[in-house]
Amino acid sequence: MNKKRIHSVLDGSFLDFPGEVPVTVFFSGCNLRCQYCSNADVVVKPPQMTVKQVLDFVKEGGGFYTGVCLLGGEPLSQPLDVLVTFCEELKKLGFKVKVDTNGTFFDKLKALYSRIDYVAIDVKHLWEKYELVTPITQKQLHNIQKSVEFIRTHSKPYQLRTTVCTPIHTVEDLYTLKRQFPELMFQEYSLQGPQLFKRKPLSPLTLPQDLR
Repeated sequence: MNKKRIHSVLDGSFLDFPGEVPVTVFFSGCNLRCQYCSNADVVVKPPQMTVKQVLDFVKEGGGFYTGVCLLGGEPLSQPLDVLVTFCEELKKLGFKVKVDTNGTFFDKLKALYSRIDYVAIDVKHLWEKYELVTPITQKQLHNIQKSVEFIRTHSKPYQLRTTVCTPIHTVEDLYTLKRQFPELMFQEYSLQGPQLFKRKPLSPLTLPQDLR
């Protein structure tokens, strides 16, 4: 609880947690290196805050906040005991908890599931094309598949989303993804900062109207 693990917090970002007034917590570090990563600073720069500091911050909100969203980086790259304690403390304080994950830590997601209220997973591409986005092992890919299947077959609210850009994705890819996951949401890529992991120039892919 007293080790620095968190890059920063953001309050009042309503898009991060539908229906709630959230504090968004950016955990440092990530096990993937996506070409279009918009949070590269969170991934590579040293953490600045402890979990205890974040708990103190949300307590000081005086009842204004209703939820806490765990992002990164990759929040589930943190030790499971830290995540369990953090989520349990947040629930004791009356907050709803949302986790945004890349899905590679299936066992941790499953262990935390009873302590969270909402899960969002980035489905980065068709399974056979994942390496166009990031280097990835077969074990990691299998864990993502299990994570997606798990949240789709359980009762809690969830979101699947894909950030789209060229030349990584094509319109045909998007239609194939949508057939596989009808609930999938697409978000258009935008350059939000230095792309430390970029291997080739990227640009937005305009979504067809029926995929918006």
